Amino acid sequence: MANDVEHYWLKFRMPGLLFALCFVVTIPFIIGLYWLWRLFIDLESIEFLLAFPVILWLLGVNWFAAEIANNVAFESMSLGDAFTTACTDMRFFLSFVPLIGRFFVSGAKQQK
Repeated sequence: MANDVEHYWLKFRMPGLLFALCFVVTIPFIIGLYWLWRLFIDLESIEFLLAFPVILWLLGVNWFAAEIANNVAFESMSLGDAFTTACTDMRFFLSFVPLIGRFFVSGAKQQK
């Protein structure tokens, strides 16, 4: 019975709590970017363009929280190790994105 409760906690509750934590930590950056957008670009006709980065941000925060939770639950990592592994995985995946991928290539590949 205790194992079922622990599995339920790690599988369903922990990702939600980590999502909330990542959301609270990163929301000031999004609000700052919105403030800069309104300060320098005062066109209401293209304000819908803000929806795309916000949706990407929400999907990214969700993936990051789920990755940390999976590492803690199924790989038996500590929270700090899970965070480091999730950052490494995120850097790997971002290195394949066109235009910005070159900024996320590891140091060994940059020297060649």
